[in-house]
Amino acid sequence: MPRRYYQDGSENLFFPQYNVINFTANNDSYKKLLFDEFVEIDTTTFEGMLLHRSIIREIGYPDKLFFINGDDAEYGIRIAHCTKILIIKDATMIRKIKKESLKRGIFGIKGIYEKERVPTKAFWREYYAIRNMFLIAKHHYVSIFQYYWIFFYILRRYVGVFLYNDDNKLMRIKIITKALVDGITGKFGKMS
Repeated sequence: MPRRYYQDGSENLFFPQYNVINFTANNDSYKKLLFDEFVEIDTTTFEGMLLHRSIIREIGYPDKLFFINGDDAEYGIRIAHCTKILIIKDATMIRKIKKESLKRGIFGIKGIYEKERVPTKAFWREYYAIRNMFLIAKHHYVSIFQYYWIFFYILRRYVGVFLYNDDNKLMRIKIITKALVDGITGKFGKMS
């Protein structure tokens, strides 16, 4: 898998930023990538992935229940059960889509603990990110700790809406809540 960059030159750190299997920060893998030619990671993304057809025969196709966001992570977990997944230091890819985030400081104050925030027009993707965590957990996790991590992630999303003074707070809260309810009750497919 190549390293992925946005058109503005910033790196898309989706992988190997987090260890998806146990939800821990995976900063060691990223640090290794600064020095090593390749680094083993625990899942992948569809963008830039090269996969031998024998693996597809063994694990099947991506799960349609996901629709979007998390489908590649779940597929990567299945891939990791039958082969190593490597990110290659010198292989790079420039994403054609623009980065959908903006920086905001706590309480909207610029420069105070600024974080990348998802703009309103792209927030619908958060629904799938949150909801699909439950599907991944149902099929691949065995520890109750992993479910606690999902609830902690959701709690951070609720708090972030207010702490970072996001616009359209009510819409964001409704999307997060719907994702939580649908994830717990097992409602998958496209958001209605």
